[in-house]
Amino acid sequence: MPKITVLALDPETRDLCFDETGVMETLEDGQAIAQNIRNNLYTWKGEFPLNTDHGTAWQRVVGKPLSEATDEADDVLRQSIFQEPYVREISSLTPQLEGRSLGADFSGTLYDGSTIRLEVKTNE
Repeated sequence: MPKITVLALDPETRDLCFDETGVMETLEDGQAIAQNIRNNLYTWKGEFPLNTDHGTAWQRVVGKPLSEATDEADDVLRQSIFQEPYVREISSLTPQLEGRSLGADFSGTLYDGSTIRLEVKTNE
């Protein structure tokens, strides 16, 4: 797997992170991939005008009865996570649909054999 480097974003505010000298911070490899997945899950499909296929099809989940939404959310989340090309498999995936909150608890294996785990939760 090639070395992957991205600009670090604050997981709460999604603002760029800077070190004490004012230099933008970066993330590499597994941390970079986890951030990419987190950002993809935060983005509604069609929201990013330069690539309308990017993001998560939350519109397939919102407004449905909980039983239908939970079944649909698993497929929606898998499609979103696999938009990151370095994810080899999903080990566990738990959709989180509570009231107006959407999210997921995810762990998986990357193509280099390393594992990642993240939880994403956002209020709609």
